[in-house]
Amino acid sequence: MVKIISECETLFASEQNLANTINYAEALIKSDKIADGMVIFKDYEKKFINNPYFLMSHAKALKYTGKKTDSVNKLIKAQSIKSGLPLWTYHETQKLSYASYIAFNKKLGYTPIPKNGSSSLSKIYVKITQNIETINPHQYYDNPYFVTKKITDIDISETTFCVVRDPIERLISYYLGNIIKRGSLEQISKSKALYGISTKPTISEFFENLDKYIYCYSDVHHHTLPQSAYIEPIRKFNPILIKLENLDQFINSSDILKNAYTGRLMKGKSSKKAEEKLRKVSAEGMQIINKFIDSDMKYF
Repeated sequence: MVKIISECETLFASEQNLANTINYAEALIKSDKIADGMVIFKDYEKKFINNPYFLMSHAKALKYTGKKTDSVNKLIKAQSIKSGLPLWTYHETQKLSYASYIAFNKKLGYTPIPKNGSSSLSKIYVKITQNIETINPHQYYDNPYFVTKKITDIDISETTFCVVRDPIERLISYYLGNIIKRGSLEQISKSKALYGISTKPTISEFFENLDKYIYCYSDVHHHTLPQSAYIEPIRKFNPILIKLENLDQFINSSDILKNAYTGRLMKGKSSKKAEEKLRKVSAEGMQIINKFIDSDMKYF
């Protein structure tokens, strides 16, 4: 942690460009030197006043430190400067004019949601549109964590659908599959711990520090962004909401989808696994979970 701050400080001292300024401020905040990091943002606000990436980074820091109104104002300004910003920015400002969307053809389209069968369905999308078999389908369309499309510029199919999942199961699936099984945070940080938090935390540690994990790791932010962030922008198109446990049935019932997919269909996971893990979560962790998933409960 000290090494990261030192490296960022050295680069910042040599040149106060956009990347060095953001990296140094963020490194300080992630390392719990919050006041020092916020001073950097404040001191260089005028220099980068019209830069949407500085504004987004500043907004994230403001939200993390509990200044949500100030955070939203920064994002609104960033959105006025540049269109097609990451989906999370529009979710925070509740501006529902940008979305993530892929069309299998003119008849069927889909909004991918991480941890909701999106890899399986994205493979089908790549097979249908490019006739390619791939283990990494996400490279063939824009990742909404980085870029979105204005709804008026999207060629919406006749039928649109989304896959929804029990919000708690979705969070636990990310924790077990990405953090524990694949070691995603360990791979990113190349260490057992960074910023004072473990890269393979217990389930209670993860949820008790969820806000910090989201701020420190874009992988966590991307995979835990509420399902409502993806669904609400396309509500006007009356999307069909398919529960994850019914996805295999939906694929099998669609000539468009079933003929393009030769892999294992999604079966949906039993809530028993989630229930078992939840028993190990502390009362503090459960409070954070319940608050975090509130906006997604309306889909169930």
